[in-house]
Amino acid sequence: MVLEVQVHNALRDILRSESTKTADQSWPHHLSMARLIARAVRLGKPTIIQTGVPAAQAPYRSSYLIPALFWGQPVAIVAESRILHQISTELSQLQKSLAINVPHALMLLTPELWLEKNLDIPVIIDGADRLENWVQDWLQAEIKPTDWKLLPDSIDQRVRLTKSIFQRPVNPYDCYLLREKELSILQELLTDRELPLIWQKFQQQLIKGWSWARVDRSQGSVTLFTRQIDLGAELAPIWAQQTCVAIGNVLDSETTAPSFRQELGLGEMTTNMTTVRFGAGISLDPIQLYVPNWMPMPNTPMFQTAFVRVAIELIHRQLLAAPGFIVVVVGDTPLKAQAAAAIAAQYGSRVQVEKLGLGTQNILVTGWDFWCHYQEELPLPKLLIIATLPIPSVEDPLVAAKVSGYKQQRQDWFRQYLLPAGMKVLRRSISTVARSAGLVAILDNRTNNRSYGSQIIATLGAVGKVERPEFR
Repeated sequence: MVLEVQVHNALRDILRSESTKTADQSWPHHLSMARLIARAVRLGKPTIIQTGVPAAQAPYRSSYLIPALFWGQPVAIVAESRILHQISTELSQLQKSLAINVPHALMLLTPELWLEKNLDIPVIIDGADRLENWVQDWLQAEIKPTDWKLLPDSIDQRVRLTKSIFQRPVNPYDCYLLREKELSILQELLTDRELPLIWQKFQQQLIKGWSWARVDRSQGSVTLFTRQIDLGAELAPIWAQQTCVAIGNVLDSETTAPSFRQELGLGEMTTNMTTVRFGAGISLDPIQLYVPNWMPMPNTPMFQTAFVRVAIELIHRQLLAAPGFIVVVVGDTPLKAQAAAAIAAQYGSRVQVEKLGLGTQNILVTGWDFWCHYQEELPLPKLLIIATLPIPSVEDPLVAAKVSGYKQQRQDWFRQYLLPAGMKVLRRSISTVARSAGLVAILDNRTNNRSYGSQIIATLGAVGKVERPEFR
């Protein structure tokens, strides 16, 4: 019997059974997703699936675990450690329900272990939203201040390098791409001497990529990093020998995931690749989307004051209507501190900045990275206030370096990099508010006044744009 049919019948029986809870009944795409993955494993067909659901919640796991169990041959499942624990528990339940015991055929791997192993078996990646981060972290070499002690007679180069970096103008990111002068100092340091392992890795990565420094002005110290320009080249040997099924919440702003594929070297596989984007299917009610068209533009002096005033007003109205968890997302670090102070002046200790373990009475002020990564560990928000669109800032030296690469290749760096990256983050940011059918307020008037505004709204999925927000 063809694998897809076996998987379909087994999963259908589990979904119909009242005695098992291995499959979450709220996920409406179980059978479709299971057949896609079974086909991918059987035919060796690379597949990208956008679920609209974060890996931490993941009601879809039965849809890939059952194909992996029925395949009977080795399959690797890759996820972060906390997700692997959940997978292991669900896997045990499924094996009991299906009377299948093939633990030797399934490998549960952290991203680091997977990247280190030279596998030639099908790989299912759960949480592929962070795949780029995993690869960069794996490749990245980091030189901490204490690592200089491993190099005798390096104090002269260290002092010159630190002085050069600290002479740069202060930026809100506290990081700087290394210039030719600073790279020359490093080259002088690393030439004609026996290097410890961490410095060897740094030297090797320095040749293939670019390097940057993060400064701690209070300590007068510098930490050095390398970052790869072409992740696709690094991943090419892996894609060449593994059938990869990448599963993520939001991997791209488009169903075909062109930016995701290009970034990770999957673009060449387009003709032999399946790409699917499911709707989350969580709430019957669309999210309310409030985008006032009278807000000042973010690059004007009036924006900060207007944002803080409107955010406090929205919070006040929400608390009067129905108390609940409220989130204020601010990408700009100085504005985040200003907003947190102003809101705390009104609401005291219930206001917290980037902190876990909060209750439904709290107000969280946070940046994008913290919110997107930890929102599943926090209460469902009744109100999500967004200061500005998460379009990467070219003032960030790391973003500027990437933009420079697009410019050198004569590509549209805004449409091909900045805009898709922003839409991807924005779509991820509403995962939990979607389940509460709450209110999302975007106070960035570029959404109304720029040609790409309609694309941004479209990428959010089932939303109802409102002129006057209703607080539930």
